[in-house]
Amino acid sequence: MKSLNLLLFATIFLFAKCSALGINARIIGGIETTLYQMPWQVSLVKGFERYDVLCGGSIIGTNWILTAAHCTYGYPISIFTVRVGSSHWAYGGKTVQIKRKIEHEKYNKLALADFDFTLLELAEPLQFTDAVQPIALPNYHTLVHVRDVCLISGWGQMENTGPSADILRATNISIFDHKVCKQQYALSITNSMICAGTEIGEKGLCFGDSGGPLSCKFNDIPVLIGVSSKTIGGAGDKCGHTGISSIFANVLHARHWIRTLTGI
Repeated sequence: MKSLNLLLFATIFLFAKCSALGINARIIGGIETTLYQMPWQVSLVKGFERYDVLCGGSIIGTNWILTAAHCTYGYPISIFTVRVGSSHWAYGGKTVQIKRKIEHEKYNKLALADFDFTLLELAEPLQFTDAVQPIALPNYHTLVHVRDVCLISGWGQMENTGPSADILRATNISIFDHKVCKQQYALSITNSMICAGTEIGEKGLCFGDSGGPLSCKFNDIPVLIGVSSKTIGGAGDKCGHTGISSIFANVLHARHWIRTLTGI
């Protein structure tokens, strides 16, 4: 219970710290954080002799990671490794092999990629520590509303067309009305997506943040509301620009699918 209370305090502090940073806070050059503040975050890396950060993901159980389908679609699981328990994507913590991947059957790889979810079953169970913990999943009592402030994190680009971050970064963004996204994206925005961004300053996703968590607090407990899916400009063109929205796969719309496959 003591470690749980410390975890909740650290997470609440991070949300407050992000809010206090104002216009300079963003994953693109935002604030560095640690796995002790968000121990559900993992990095999904690919390669053999040379590793590259591909995407992020979230621990949802001892054997399960939730990430984005566009991160895994078309790739054999043999090229992936999941790193847990480290704020650095390239070293530290522990690397775990993947037993199988399950992309959502409704995933549409074209355009905006509806139902952009992949479950990764790990080859061995995780040992939970202060830096390795699952994040709570949503239910019908954990609904977000326009202007709610939530948290995103990842190792994506720190500047438009710039390098990826070596150390995990995080920032807060606000939930947008779907009408905002529909004005910015040529294709339709569905109910299985969440639209979020910033109205002041520059905050948001960039290349390499895909698959990572959009977490929102309910009764001071972080809940995995969305999976990072897409931003205008892809690899850097308009990452984090004021008023530019990012798209997240709505975890609530995949809740039954997750429970059926994982028992969680």
